[in-house]
Amino acid sequence: RDLVRSRGLGDVYKRQAIIMGRRTWESLPFKPLKSRLNCVVSSADVEGVHVARDPQAALGHCAAEGYRRVYGIGGEGIYRALLPLADRLLVTEVDVEIDAADAFFPEFDPEEWIELGNLCLRATGPRAIAREWLRRR
Repeated sequence: RDLVRSRGLGDVYKRQAIIMGRRTWESLPFKPLKSRLNCVVSSADVEGVHVARDPQAALGHCAAEGYRRVYGIGGEGIYRALLPLADRLLVTEVDVEIDAADAFFPEFDPEEWIELGNLCLRATGPRAIAREWLRRR
């Protein structure tokens, strides 16, 4: 899903920072993702990328490098840690069931957010819709 989203909304991500967990990093077909500061949260060292021991340290590194927009691209622990801090969500919904799925985007209260719009990235095989949400202030 993250690759579909980053391809479909690539301009949004250019020159931005992304934070991900180690398993998300390992799942990428090519590393690092171009035109972005890549930061991996892991308790172990990971070759070829900046590693932070927790999401707060990753955010601190991104800020120290001058990045104001930071996106959490998975997994579930990253989503859970960053959701309370987020002003904006870019969520891709893919119409597919995955057997034995072990990571999920956390539930969030839609009353706390305004949906700014959506974009159909793929109509079939499977359908994928990107939605943009802004936190109500």
